[in-house]
Amino acid sequence: LCRRLRVTDMVASTFFSPQFRLPLLRGEASRRDRREYVVSLQQPGWESSLSSNHKRNAKKAAAAGVSIEYGATQPDRLAEHVRLMELSLDRRAARGESISKSSMIERENRAYIESGLGELYQAVRDGVVMSSILLLRSKHTAYYQSAGTSPDGMSVGASHFLILNVSKKLGDDGVLVFNLGGAPDGSSLARFKAGFGAAEVPLEACTCYLGPWWVKKARTAIDLLRSDRSRLWHLARGERYRVLVYARHADL
Repeated sequence: LCRRLRVTDMVASTFFSPQFRLPLLRGEASRRDRREYVVSLQQPGWESSLSSNHKRNAKKAAAAGVSIEYGATQPDRLAEHVRLMELSLDRRAARGESISKSSMIERENRAYIESGLGELYQAVRDGVVMSSILLLRSKHTAYYQSAGTSPDGMSVGASHFLILNVSKKLGDDGVLVFNLGGAPDGSSLARFKAGFGAAEVPLEACTCYLGPWWVKKARTAIDLLRSDRSRLWHLARGERYRVLVYARHADL
């Protein structure tokens, strides 16, 4: 299909998927392991599997007067969601995690909400949104698409309080599974999601290049021309270096 449509780049990703391994694909450029974190809301006693830290933070937010607003769709609430997302991404980048930001964040989230697939749930105190999560919903499942929390929200445990109470409401509404989405292994986000007692689902994702080699080289050259001309010059010119080899005769 990619050849017929002259597609050069393909991303084979995973989204609310059962555990599986991707077969070897033509033109693979990179492959990575990832995990999603899944909470079974109709399993008796699932709340008891929360980590002690998550329970403590949820209680802290409740004592601080944080409340939950469900299914918010107002345009200003979406703007707050995007703002909090960017704050959370900046914090993770400051911790040295690999973060990619998209200029399409607001348009993408607006499309989810306007289509009826997405719902916003937000933790609020004194009229100020402290933590926000966008869920993608079906009748019996929910998927954690994106979220963000302000520094003040972090200090009072607003994100823990929000996800715990959203989980309770989803369970009361008959939702069977709440998928908290994926996170890089060893990241702060992975620890946060695992703390809700979620089952880990190992998955894979990869990227493939399917076009002609000369198109890839030309594209790389154009990118370097725009961003790093010195690197482009070194690649075009070639590099020369010397190696000093140390040897010892074994029979001496």
